[in-house]
Amino acid sequence: MNIKQIHHDCIQNFFTLPLNVKLIEKPIGNFIPDGSMLVANLESKITTYELSKYYEQQLQNAGWEKISAGVNLWTNWSIWRFQDEDDILWQGLIKFKPIPGKSNQYSVTLSVIKES
Repeated sequence: MNIKQIHHDCIQNFFTLPLNVKLIEKPIGNFIPDGSMLVANLESKITTYELSKYYEQQLQNAGWEKISAGVNLWTNWSIWRFQDEDDILWQGLIKFKPIPGKSNQYSVTLSVIKES
């Protein structure tokens, strides 16, 4: 699997939104050497915790394995690993944080890189 396919699959997950969650603007994606990053802004009355649980389920359903997670006052994050059909290991970080000054709006960032 190549980074373009990983990137495509990640974008598809952003467009599969939970109920009562609205995509404020189309996700912005960038390719980096052996990696990809997506940023999306969402609007919802559900919490960052509930958003993270929803997207964690999406990643698990796509075959990703959670290897670490944490939360602080503003950010909920988790780190993931995926082994593709070519035995290439990928690592992902997804984080959710409120957008300052915007009620019920959140920034979601998903970064994926190939492990060396």
